[in-house]
Amino acid sequence: MTTIEELAAAGSLVATALPHDLVPNTTAGRVARMRLTLPADVATVTEAVGGHLSRWVRAESATIGVVDHYQEAALVKVELTPGGAAVVQRAAAAPGDLRGGVVIDGTGGQTASLLAEARSTVVLSRDGDGWDLVHCTDWYGERTMASWARSLEQGGADPAGPLTGELIALASGGPAAPDPPHVLARIESWVRRTPDAPAVRHLGRTYRYAEIWSAAHALAHSLRVAGVSAGENVLIATGRSVDGVVAMLGPLLAGAVTVPVDPQWPVERLRRVIEATRAAVFVHAEKTATDLLLAAGLTGVPTDVDAGIDAEMGTGPVTTAGLGASAYVIFTSGTTGVPKGVEVSHRALAHLCETTAEVYQLRPDDTVLALAPLYFDVSALETFATLGAGASMCVATDDDRLDPYLLTELLRAEGVTVADLPPSLMPFVDPAELPGLRLVTAGGEAFNGRQVEGWATERRRFLNCYGPTEATVQVSVMDCAPGWPRTPPLGRPLPGFEFFVVDDELRPVPRGAVGELLISGPGLAEGYLNDPDQTAQRFLPAGPLGRRVYRTGDLVRWRNDDNLEFHGRNDRQAKINGHRIELGEIESALLDRLGARAAAAQIIHSGGRDRLVGFVVGSREPLAGALRLLTEVLPRYATPELLVPLDALPATATGKVDRARLVAAYERSRGTTSRAMNGDSSHE
Repeated sequence: MTTIEELAAAGSLVATALPHDLVPNTTAGRVARMRLTLPADVATVTEAVGGHLSRWVRAESATIGVVDHYQEAALVKVELTPGGAAVVQRAAAAPGDLRGGVVIDGTGGQTASLLAEARSTVVLSRDGDGWDLVHCTDWYGERTMASWARSLEQGGADPAGPLTGELIALASGGPAAPDPPHVLARIESWVRRTPDAPAVRHLGRTYRYAEIWSAAHALAHSLRVAGVSAGENVLIATGRSVDGVVAMLGPLLAGAVTVPVDPQWPVERLRRVIEATRAAVFVHAEKTATDLLLAAGLTGVPTDVDAGIDAEMGTGPVTTAGLGASAYVIFTSGTTGVPKGVEVSHRALAHLCETTAEVYQLRPDDTVLALAPLYFDVSALETFATLGAGASMCVATDDDRLDPYLLTELLRAEGVTVADLPPSLMPFVDPAELPGLRLVTAGGEAFNGRQVEGWATERRRFLNCYGPTEATVQVSVMDCAPGWPRTPPLGRPLPGFEFFVVDDELRPVPRGAVGELLISGPGLAEGYLNDPDQTAQRFLPAGPLGRRVYRTGDLVRWRNDDNLEFHGRNDRQAKINGHRIELGEIESALLDRLGARAAAAQIIHSGGRDRLVGFVVGSREPLAGALRLLTEVLPRYATPELLVPLDALPATATGKVDRARLVAAYERSRGTTSRAMNGDSSHE
């Protein structure tokens, strides 16, 4: 057996040439980001195939070959294969069988390849002026390899060559409709056509379109009396209720901007929101606790849909803002600890209503669940897209959102036909009890294929929806059929959107390569409210093809079937014992290999050191035997030291995992945790 050092010293190893941030696959078929540290002169290979290879290979050392497969997994042996190919592999891994591979012509002798998993080999062979790419068809489709080959052939050519052309065609969601109707015009058209149709169902009562519209006009009148002018930010502190629906509409009818908040937020967060919005007025319901807002000097304007609304006041003149004006602001958590206000225009909101009505096939006889808190961006879809389609909203209470039994009863009693459910809640709701539910959507966090199996039927569609707040709720959907083996992909971009997958220098990467997602399209937010620095960092005025784009920070790749696949977050990478890990990859392993209904991974500082802890709900496999299963897909350093069983993952008000409360869950369960390492002391 020849060592890497001996091979490199003899000059036999030209270079490892596996694409940067591209492969290998784990045995579960997921793609790992990687950085290559090469034992050979990269300049030789770069010169041979053109400067384009420099996008794929990063030279950081000239001493020993190491692959960063969610950390430095040492490559300790090299085996010479027929034809002189040097196949580098991890210790104890069997040589790959390349007989099922394919050779892509035009690229073709002396070979260097890097092997991280036995069957995930890609061999780059040099023969004179050409190169061959040899791969196992079990892992890489011919379309992906053809894309890599074109990238090699292109070399340092103009970026607008065939590779970019392929990605442009791949990335487009098709043309968007011309400026769609203003959301208020949409709703008003239904008020005129069907004034007595049900608009909102809440706490056993049904409110007609005419009632909601009249109450919203009355609120707009009250806001103008309170001094609110066009373009001014108005805080909404009603909570999720029928008053909340009216409160979302009232400021828009006054030409103002809706800014939902939670009056129970910490004082400092509310102070920062008030400072950023420069708001002077807030809307509240009769029983809303608003002491903090009043103490801050804001004027409170109540809304009460049950009050006797004067018909003339309820249909009086409005100051509707144009499509280019701001419609609402949603505050998200900032990386610096300062909340960021995402400013969404009426044009972006109108586009959301248009595409949602088309993709969901919304009809006036639909009843759409309104589950998300108002300060979560999905509430904009649940409110404006529903009323803009003439359908009715079923507004859930906080108790409904937290109790799967109550939620199931609500869905059944109110005849809900369309619902967006948090993935962490779905395992606890029985879809068999909801025969009237024709469409269910999920998004915001990972879930496994068994959830699709339970919800997708011949009579019920299941959509995996994806979209950051900065792109107005959703930008892609995947219409999932039963039988998905693991988390479904994100799907295709919606009409009007374009997706660009790029490397760290914002250059397009080939199909199959993992990179950061940039989004362009009519749903992009205006930016962050009164924060030009953050806006400039995330919203680029001239991205690929000169488009204005939003940098998501999400890691994705294009699959062979033209769907986009999620691979974690740039900012969810962490280090444990000197190893860089991706928490999303670990969570996927817990879901897939242990059969957990829900899972989370977290680094927790305890006992004077950092521990990698996994939290699992409803594991199909005994936790005591988890090591063997997890190490089939994770390196040892990325395998959780402890597994904590939970009845449910702690969730924020928006339905996402509350990671701060995971630490408390770990501390409470220290006496009952299962040591995943089965006595292995390497983590002690």
